[in-house]
Amino acid sequence: MFSVMRALRNTYVSMRRPLLTPPLLARQRMIAEKKGFSHPIVSARRAYHRFNLLTGLSLSLIWIAMFGGFPLAHAQAPGAPVPFVLQNAVTSPGVSTNGTIIGPSYYFGDLATEANGRQAVLLAGQHQYISFTLTAPANAVTIHYAIPDAPAGGGITEPLSLYANGTFATSLSLTSAYSWLYGLYTYTKTPGLGMPGAYAPHDFYDDVRYKFPSTLPAGTVIKLQVDTGDNSPWYIINTASFEVVPAPIPAPANSINVTQAPYNADSTGATDSTTALTNAINAAETSGQTVYIPAGTYTISALLYCKKVTIEGAGEWYTVITGSDVEFGGQIGVPSTNVNISNLALFGNVAVRNDGDGNVNGINGGFTNSTFSNIWIQNTKVGAWIVGPVNNLTLTNLRILDLKADGINFDANGIMSNGNITNNYIQNSQDDGIALWCQDAQETGIVIDHNTVLSPGLANNVAVYGPGAASITNNLLEDTVTRGGCVQEGTRYGPSTTLPITIENNQLERCGQFDPGWDYGVGAIWFYPQTGSISAPVTISGNTIIDSPYSAYMFLNQNQSYDVTGVSVDGDTVTNVGTYVVDTEIPG
Repeated sequence: MFSVMRALRNTYVSMRRPLLTPPLLARQRMIAEKKGFSHPIVSARRAYHRFNLLTGLSLSLIWIAMFGGFPLAHAQAPGAPVPFVLQNAVTSPGVSTNGTIIGPSYYFGDLATEANGRQAVLLAGQHQYISFTLTAPANAVTIHYAIPDAPAGGGITEPLSLYANGTFATSLSLTSAYSWLYGLYTYTKTPGLGMPGAYAPHDFYDDVRYKFPSTLPAGTVIKLQVDTGDNSPWYIINTASFEVVPAPIPAPANSINVTQAPYNADSTGATDSTTALTNAINAAETSGQTVYIPAGTYTISALLYCKKVTIEGAGEWYTVITGSDVEFGGQIGVPSTNVNISNLALFGNVAVRNDGDGNVNGINGGFTNSTFSNIWIQNTKVGAWIVGPVNNLTLTNLRILDLKADGINFDANGIMSNGNITNNYIQNSQDDGIALWCQDAQETGIVIDHNTVLSPGLANNVAVYGPGAASITNNLLEDTVTRGGCVQEGTRYGPSTTLPITIENNQLERCGQFDPGWDYGVGAIWFYPQTGSISAPVTISGNTIIDSPYSAYMFLNQNQSYDVTGVSVDGDTVTNVGTYVVDTEIPG
């Protein structure tokens, strides 16, 4: 019955301590008592032995490390090779504060739960501060923060003072207009407490960025402080990202400058530039020239439709497209081809998810033989919603923040092949970070490599739904918030899944979370044959799973007529699980 895991071997397990956060400890104790165990760590150990007896595995095949794991060496660290240094307000060295540390927490609806690392710093009252010390030169900073909602919803906007080595630099404008959701999925902006753990207030965080006038040397102290006039009832600071922003990219040869005649786009953002940008894009499609969007802010009110065109900005920190319907659109059915867009930023104004609105997705539609790179996408519904059929599409070096739905979704309306999702940084999506939706056709040759996916507000960091052949490798996946794990393979679409999946050399931290619909926790890597059996060869190897609140591996089904076969686990390192190393509730 449990042959699905007979290939588990050379997998190192450390249980030197349970995850003793108060909410999770209470949950663990409840699970342990139901299982007849008196202590969470005993529950985890006995669960391992229970699994071992059921499968007939010998102890020589699984190493139990009571005082530490056995880390595996990788050629390159998991995660996206980002251009910034991320400092956590609680755990990074060189951070000082007179504020209050919140967390860690694993409760849905808790501000700490949605924070990177599940901890943050609360500033409440005049002269409270947090300071970060630069470990490398920087001329720009991005702050991941939360402030309260307005009593009637809709958010507030308040300043927070920023200093460099004690000298006032600027007042950052922080807003909660694009955060705070309530009620039932797909949620609303109407405040309400809801049911704890299921429909509680959530989606608390946003990001603000600032570029200093000059590059600051390593050792500079950057301080955020509540001064007179900084009137939010409280501020929560989670992370600060410091980087050196290079000079603006000049216009490439043989390019159309959208600010020049006859297009005359307004780079101040004061007037609508939709028509000017659309005309320039259409002209470039005919002439074969590159569309150049110089440094500035461009306001649009309708999507920018693209086919057979190259569009380049002056850089993510310089060229900003904002307004409503902030989206580059491709043709669906017969996809747009040879679209290449890079070096700019898309800032939407999406405050709540509306699945009836398909024009607010950052990148949306079908694109073949195309590349999107070095694009900052923030406050849209989805970062990139790609609709098949599609072949040979690359999404790389995207920075995707603070969404109302998925980070990147490959939606197989037709066959999708040879897709590359690489080197992307995705934080605070409100659905899957990266998802393959194989609902109407297969997806093959999909590479999901060296991405960082942090704190998806709903569902999984990475998921394959239906018949998809994918390589999920070298990713850094952290802090699932609710109803999901770090990696899911499931048959949500179609009767069965037979295409191969590789899950290799990923780092999974604090992955898997409580699902109030099922009333139990989801594993860090989990399988769910919802609409049919999973018979795909799934190779899981070289992964590091750290501090999973529940199980490391989970095999789940509510319909026992479906099974999972062909899964092998080899050479993973598992350190600290909240419940079981392997939780299998399915034939296979």
